[in-house]
Amino acid sequence: MFMRTIDRVRTLIVVTAAGVMLAGSPAFAVFTPGDLYYASNQAPGNIYNLAGGGHMTGLTPFAVQGCGSLGQMAWSADLTTMYSTAYSCDTVFSISASGVASSYASVLGPTGILWTHDDRLLVVSNMDGWVYDITNPSHPAVVASGMTSPRNIIQLPTGEILVADTGSKKVWDISSGSLVPYASLPGPSYYVVDLDYTSDGRVFATHDTQVYEVTGGTAQLFAWSQAHLMGLAIDRSTDQIFAAPLGNYYVLDITAGGYVSSPGHDWAYSIPGSNNAALDFVPYPSVPVPGALLLGVVGFLGVARGRLRRRTM
Repeated sequence: MFMRTIDRVRTLIVVTAAGVMLAGSPAFAVFTPGDLYYASNQAPGNIYNLAGGGHMTGLTPFAVQGCGSLGQMAWSADLTTMYSTAYSCDTVFSISASGVASSYASVLGPTGILWTHDDRLLVVSNMDGWVYDITNPSHPAVVASGMTSPRNIIQLPTGEILVADTGSKKVWDISSGSLVPYASLPGPSYYVVDLDYTSDGRVFATHDTQVYEVTGGTAQLFAWSQAHLMGLAIDRSTDQIFAAPLGNYYVLDITAGGYVSSPGHDWAYSIPGSNNAALDFVPYPSVPVPGALLLGVVGFLGVARGRLRRRTM
């Protein structure tokens, strides 16, 4: 727990220092770790920053990508760029921290997207059942194939890359390039859509009106609702768990598990656009620091480490 605290403090220090030192320089603007983003599945594909939650009527879109999202968002390691999948126009968009959206890659029916630990950008094609490496968007490479309507994708801290496959009701481990079963979801529904994990490595999956914990491959019911729970996002600084129901305009806090409903469990509501799955937190990564910032950040870290040590002695 102490080491996780140090890592989180280090990340926030680096991001804060970078933001302060580069203030006024749009080219180096960064996303804020812990902000929650929500992409509408309705045209024109508005993306909203839901940071803070609460009543969202009249919220201005952070970005407009032109096509609705049915999938996921991911961030570059340095947090300067968001990547968002636009299923209806076969496009992956890159979006700057100032909200400017640009076409990044053409992919048939993209849904899930992931920036890996080794700095690859992977995207799931729901239409052909493949996962592509689009780090170089001009030369996509097939990473895995053979799935039936795959949706979202994550990478665990231990390295496994997992994909939720709606057609097979399975979660696949594609780390080796082959489909290795990780977990199977029970029941007749085909909605195995979104995945995420907590700071201690517990893995969760949305499955129609239910959310299962699937850590280690064993599916255990965690939360359930009358609504179709599609989008899933976990803030790994607090381990709060959020879900966005299909075609609705609110986000539920399902951290406690059990039966969840609106308005009793609303965290954000009256969002100006409905959601299908794209609900994601800006991560807390180790952020590469531009050379010009290195000395200042190192000094800042040294002071912070000293204070942390004194507090634990």
